Amino acid sequence: MAERARQANETREAILDAAAAEFARYGFSGARLDRIIAATGFTKGAVYFHFASKKAMADAVLSGRFDAWPALVQDVRDHGGRGLSGMRLLAWRVTRTMATNIRTRAAMRLSQELRLVPQGVNPYDVWVQRFIPFLDEAVDDGDAPDSLDRARAAKTIVNCLFGVLSVAIDSGTEDQVDAELEALWRLVTPGLRTGGAG
Repeated sequence: MAERARQANETREAILDAAAAEFARYGFSGARLDRIIAATGFTKGAVYFHFASKKAMADAVLSGRFDAWPALVQDVRDHGGRGLSGMRLLAWRVTRTMATNIRTRAAMRLSQELRLVPQGVNPYDVWVQRFIPFLDEAVDDGDAPDSLDRARAAKTIVNCLFGVLSVAIDSGTEDQVDAELEALWRLVTPGLRTGGAG
């Protein structure tokens, strides 16, 4: 029984990987079930056993779209990330995950296409709140002046960060996202150090 459950879970995950690749490339409206089924190598019946429709697949891909981020922030903290260097590491980790993880990319595209914003929660505002403590530490460490408007600076960073990511994904240049993020950071850091980013 346990072996059957394990195999069923592996099949479901393989279907979700194939669906995520399809959604990441074509979006929800352009995705086709026949291509997803072909990519899995499973029979149509096996796929429909787990997911009755394209929407059910999209819902499953979207269901965990925010789950990984608190652990990612904690991992940066666990590795000593704080202040401006910690924020830089977190920004790199976020863009790297979104640019290379197919399920994360698919969820991002689906969210944008379907205009899915959780009721009462703006995920970009949540990211602003995740970056503010790093800016507080930068001020405490003397790397940024106390006059820095941390909420405004964090919002600017989030806007730039997701802008770099969106352009990379839309243009198919995910392999260049590290270089683009580094260029962005060289521009932003002097403003943070002088308080001009606020």
